[in-house]
Amino acid sequence: GTSNIEAIALDIGKKDLTDLRTEAFAAMSGLRLLHIANVNFAGDFACIPNKLKWLKWEGCPFKSFPSEFNLQEVVVLDLPFGMVSEVWNRNVSMIKVHMAEPFLLPKGINASTFFDVFCPRHFLIRCFSSLQAFDRLKVLNLMGCEHLTATPDFSSTPHIVKLIFDRCFLLAQVHESIGCLKNLICVRMSDGFQLKELPNSICELSSLETLNLHRCSKVSALAMHVGDMKSLNRLILDQTKIKTLPDSMRQLKKLNLLSLDGCRSLTELPEWIGSMESLRNLTLRGSTMERIPESIGHLTNLARLNAERSSIVALPHSIGNAKNLRGIYVDYTATGEVPDSIGSLERLETLSLDGCSHIKVLPSSIGLLKNLAKLSICPELGCTGIRELPECFGSLTALRHLYIDNNAELLRVPSSFFQINSLEVLSARGCNWLEGLDGNDVSKLSSLKELNLADSNFCTLPSLAGFSFLKSLTLRLCERLLSIPQLPSSLEELHAMDCSALEIISDISDLKVLRVLKLDGCTKLLDVHGLEKLRSLEDLTLHSCSNLSHALRDRIK
Repeated sequence: GTSNIEAIALDIGKKDLTDLRTEAFAAMSGLRLLHIANVNFAGDFACIPNKLKWLKWEGCPFKSFPSEFNLQEVVVLDLPFGMVSEVWNRNVSMIKVHMAEPFLLPKGINASTFFDVFCPRHFLIRCFSSLQAFDRLKVLNLMGCEHLTATPDFSSTPHIVKLIFDRCFLLAQVHESIGCLKNLICVRMSDGFQLKELPNSICELSSLETLNLHRCSKVSALAMHVGDMKSLNRLILDQTKIKTLPDSMRQLKKLNLLSLDGCRSLTELPEWIGSMESLRNLTLRGSTMERIPESIGHLTNLARLNAERSSIVALPHSIGNAKNLRGIYVDYTATGEVPDSIGSLERLETLSLDGCSHIKVLPSSIGLLKNLAKLSICPELGCTGIRELPECFGSLTALRHLYIDNNAELLRVPSSFFQINSLEVLSARGCNWLEGLDGNDVSKLSSLKELNLADSNFCTLPSLAGFSFLKSLTLRLCERLLSIPQLPSSLEELHAMDCSALEIISDISDLKVLRVLKLDGCTKLLDVHGLEKLRSLEDLTLHSCSNLSHALRDRIK
């Protein structure tokens, strides 16, 4: 029967709200989870079973949550993207304070009469029931409640562990009672565009692990004693207006992530950043700071440093002491060199230098990076990029992904380059070092799965038949390429658009798994032998191939 129903999920999926009678739930005494969306309740809210543990009401149409809704057992109150501007009646906490203070009634005044006159009984019951209703609440989610201007008073919800106010665009005030939530672990307030500050009481949250103020663009300072939040391990301050980091932050010994992306008012990191012994992830993307302090070398647990599109002009020489670094990202910065000390980072797996047009050479110590799996150094279009690779480049025995696009002055690669038999992805768009390569050398890169040689100036391509793992080959805009030699049977995609000099493609009838063949703009191409035998082909484009023979067109009809 209906008394055995424990969970209901109902999403009408319409823009217009649908009315749902509360009486329909009256007999569902076992209901524990109720998930509704685009629904407007009609009727007496007292009919909703009082044993609910989780209520998720997307698009709740009420400005304040109905006090008649009996939620004594609710643990999770999930009200995302609704019209809520006040979670529960603000008078609740006020009545609680007044009633807690002892007082004497005037002589001759009956207590019952007093309350009936000054505090109508139905109002008191309604407020006190609200106080009891949220006593077990642990999660409050008001994400996307765009009319919410202030958080509720948390005095009557002492057991909350998670607060979500993301995308509450008008949220301007956080109630000081947040400091009484001693079990609070997570606070999320991203996109709180009107929020200017947090109450000092937030520093009393000794259990707080995550504080997310991403894009709270009016927040200009953190509380002075933020370091008292001893359990904090994730602090996200992206695109805020903070100017300095409080000295007390050095006490955050458990801080694992510090995200300062787009903090353009923060012009430098303090030297004490090196004392944050647990820090593993430091992100400074889009920041205006020009230097990273040398003390970063003391961060022996730092695993990821991301300063993409920042004003950084150099990596500190001490970076080689951050022995646990796995990833360094300084793309599109004015960084002019890679320090020799980088060779000491034995665990480094990713080095990303895209858009660093001032870097002309890589240090020879880069050959010591035995775990480097991805190297990307692609200057911006119009810039020349690196001129040479060090002779020891072939020592990168773990390298799987190499991106060296647009390095126009890179005219040769060392012979050791072809000893990297771990390489799976090679992207060398717009490079000139391929011209005249010995086919025997190229064949040593037989582990390649993706090869991108687009926009290059070579006339001939060495045989790739031995590349038994190759799945994707890109030759787009190779305007001097005359022919494409025999291709491996493993190939799944061939992109050779706008190769305006291309006349010959070797027989492709053995390419049994080829799915994509794009030859648009190959105006001199006369025929594609074996095309009609491809049974796996899904995407074939031959636009503007004006010289294709009528015989080919007849074969592929």
